[in-house]
Amino acid sequence: MPGLDQPLSDEEAAELLAPLRAFAHVALAVSGGPDSCGLMALAARWANIMPDAPDITVLTIDHGLRPEAAEEACRVCAQAGRLGLLCHVLRWEGEKPRSGVQAAARAARYDLLGGWCAAHGAALAVAHTMEDQAETLLMRLARGSGVDGLAGMAEQGPLPGHPVILLRPLLGVAKARLAATARAAGLEPVNDPSNSDTTYERVRMRALLEELSAHGLNARALARAARRQRRARAALERWRADFLKAHLACHDPGWGEVALAPLLDLPQEVRLRVLMALAEIFGAGHAPALAAGERLERWLAGGAGAARVLGGARFSRRRASLIIGREPGRLQATARLTEGERSVSWDNRFLITAAGGRGGMRVRALKDVSGEGLPERPGGIPAFVWATQPVLCADERVLALPALGWLAEKSGLTMARAEFTGWKRGGFRG
Repeated sequence: MPGLDQPLSDEEAAELLAPLRAFAHVALAVSGGPDSCGLMALAARWANIMPDAPDITVLTIDHGLRPEAAEEACRVCAQAGRLGLLCHVLRWEGEKPRSGVQAAARAARYDLLGGWCAAHGAALAVAHTMEDQAETLLMRLARGSGVDGLAGMAEQGPLPGHPVILLRPLLGVAKARLAATARAAGLEPVNDPSNSDTTYERVRMRALLEELSAHGLNARALARAARRQRRARAALERWRADFLKAHLACHDPGWGEVALAPLLDLPQEVRLRVLMALAEIFGAGHAPALAAGERLERWLAGGAGAARVLGGARFSRRRASLIIGREPGRLQATARLTEGERSVSWDNRFLITAAGGRGGMRVRALKDVSGEGLPERPGGIPAFVWATQPVLCADERVLALPALGWLAEKSGLTMARAEFTGWKRGGFRG
């Protein structure tokens, strides 16, 4: 095994960066530090020897938090140019926060990087290392994370908020070897003073990792544990997905039904994952907290009461089945279809599309609409699901129940429909 003072070889580069070959264009996030400079040097060398390598672009952020930031961004571009790579500086404009600076800077950085990559059809590669993975694991251990949290960072996945793939090809590589790779290419990294500021949790965990390493709990061992947790997570998620496909009955107005017997027969961890996915599908559209999901699972396994709420979804326990739909209490009030618009998203659950009629239409929850002119609730739809149905209105006049395909007489509409978009959440496709 090569020593930590040895740069990464061409053979190692070919193995580590092989996932980048799936993309026509890859942007490298380069801060100018030793890790990202090592990634930049490695990618430039790899692209020169790999005949089917993607186009490589370097992106660096001028965050404006320190006087040296603009100069450091220019320095990154100069070094990229010497390696034969194009480079762009992205600037974090506007007023900066006085507290939570590191978190805000990270969010702004990924927003800038994701926006550029989405506009230019590029995947985004970052230089997270074995030590970064170990620090992440320690932080999540401190919070009592479950299997998903202890799986650490993934080698590849979506960049939240952007239609961009995020790549972490160096999670198995030590920082020292990336620094050696940068030096071998003649690069001179900069050091961000925030990396030594113990007010930040990650810096404190970095110091703790050094202490733990003396007792055998080093970065390599923690990164290996995270990799094995990811393997376990993948198996559990496959089990969850297979169960949903086999046992979730999907109903067009946006509710579902699961037979209780097979659900209760699942191992506890898989049952918890099924419930969390159902909450994401039918609720407010965000992943619920693990502790809240655990409380719901305990209720389902034998707690008192006929119904519970998780993540904006209502779970109603019947004799032989579990009914899941949107909780009526906190729906989006209205959404407007202005003149010339044909569709609008409502309550993060439905895409409402209409044709004909006039401008100024609104989407409201059925529970907030007068019953005059509305059809009776179909017998198969639970009352709480009926209350959360979208209604298309003009002023106070009901025009349509688009999820049911119902149009009022003299509505003026030629078509109104509602696509339930919740199926696309929670890793489930209806």
